[in-house]
Amino acid sequence: NKLNGSIPEGIGHLTMLTRLDLAWNKLVGEIPQSISKLTRLTALLLSGNHLRGEVPAGMVEALTGLEVLYLPAHLTGRARVGRMCNVSQASYKYVKCKS
Repeated sequence: NKLNGSIPEGIGHLTMLTRLDLAWNKLVGEIPQSISKLTRLTALLLSGNHLRGEVPAGMVEALTGLEVLYLPAHLTGRARVGRMCNVSQASYKYVKCKS
């Protein structure tokens, strides 16, 4: 993929999505809070981009069906994600939230 720019806040309107794979593009900026509205997601793949900032508060808690999560390693708030997904190490790049 060769997507660039930021992830639009309007992505939260795509409520029927079950998988969002934006990995390995040239996306910049922060993860929009509106991703928390995608409650049907089972997979969220965002690694390999130039995203910055913090994992949105409440995102993992809201995405109750999430099974797979790929995040850029440098984002803050990863310890919270680790606790929600029962991952003991906060330095992961890949998280399997459910077994």
